Amino acid sequence: MPELPEVTTTVKGLQKVLPGLVFVDVWTDLAKKNQKIKQFEDTIKNEKFFIEFKKKIIGEKVIKIERKAKNILIHLSNDYTILIHLKMTGHLLFGEYKKVVSSKKKVLRITNWVPKNKGPLNDPYNRFIHVVFTFSNGKHLAFCDARKFGKVTLIPTHTLDTNPHLKDIGPEPLDKSFLFNNFKTRLFLKNKWYIKTVLMNQSIIAGIGNIYSDEMLWLSDINPESKPEKVPEKELLKLFNSMKEVLQKGIDFGGDSMSDYRNIDGLPGDFQNHHNVYKKKNWDITELKEAEESLRESKLFLQETQRIARLSGWKANPHTDYLEWTAGVFEIIEAPPTIQPGLTEGLKFYLPEYIPILRDNITRCLETGQRFALECQGTTGTGKPIWTEVRGLAPVTGRGNAYVMGTFQDITARKQVEAAL
Repeated sequence: MPELPEVTTTVKGLQKVLPGLVFVDVWTDLAKKNQKIKQFEDTIKNEKFFIEFKKKIIGEKVIKIERKAKNILIHLSNDYTILIHLKMTGHLLFGEYKKVVSSKKKVLRITNWVPKNKGPLNDPYNRFIHVVFTFSNGKHLAFCDARKFGKVTLIPTHTLDTNPHLKDIGPEPLDKSFLFNNFKTRLFLKNKWYIKTVLMNQSIIAGIGNIYSDEMLWLSDINPESKPEKVPEKELLKLFNSMKEVLQKGIDFGGDSMSDYRNIDGLPGDFQNHHNVYKKKNWDITELKEAEESLRESKLFLQETQRIARLSGWKANPHTDYLEWTAGVFEIIEAPPTIQPGLTEGLKFYLPEYIPILRDNITRCLETGQRFALECQGTTGTGKPIWTEVRGLAPVTGRGNAYVMGTFQDITARKQVEAAL
């Protein structure tokens, strides 16, 4: 998920190209009739809202762009502000696009937006275009979002301090006024939580997520599972300084593109090449090769490989009942619904607004016996592999009980699941 450095990089780029331009059109394929998900009602994912959104921005001039936490704020000449939250996989792209309408079936028309010219905008990670703003100079601002979790809405500019979309946001960690005593006070608001969870809570401190919290904790020699109340003040001071250092380093390197993030020109950042700990394993390479060989010889692994036909992964949307193929998950194992590595831990790091939906869907599937899919991602920040994120859920059809998806960084966990089958 884009964090403070990625959003800052995006805002800096937009501030160079957007001020003074006038909106002449806006398109999206996200708007739905009869939008039933409450948190989408006042976003462009609601068709009624999108119609009004379009009326209010067309003909208006961009005044300036700024950031608040992980939100991008585009201020308009009519005292309204477009608010964009990139969520898990979103990023904004600026350039010249053209609309391509294709038809795979007589009744199905698919609209795609593609760059007019060859260049970084043609990066495969930039192909998931779901919102396009057209400007008076003929250029476009495109919102690329593979998982479609991103948020685009419109709010009165004078409500920035009170608007529900911006409520419960903690102080900015890079503000000069945010001193060590402020930092310590904020952490102790949740002094019995894991310190990594506290750092990632946007109501405590704004803008920090999975990547940068791992890095700053590693630099401070603090176990992510430590409780703030148990961490000595000397180490907390080290964490405070590491926080500012790591976030600024992320900005200086143009953000982190280990996953989907790209800047407005379609180019990746470089922070992923400077990780100390995030996504790095603590296994000896010989042990890792032996573990991989063991997995590939696994009867279960071979069966799944043959059935799926290729190794990669699935993208599962908690709001739909279908799965889409995607890169990034390297193995799929079949397991009973009662055995799901990372579910409890993963929910701690899932987007807060989706947790109730995810829990309801899981409960419903378990109660009805419906098979379902979970996509997980692992990381390590403690010197041992841990599960950190459950990305999505969806019912599935076919043989077996459930598919638990993810890269098992802990071979022991993989073997436990296999033994239970």
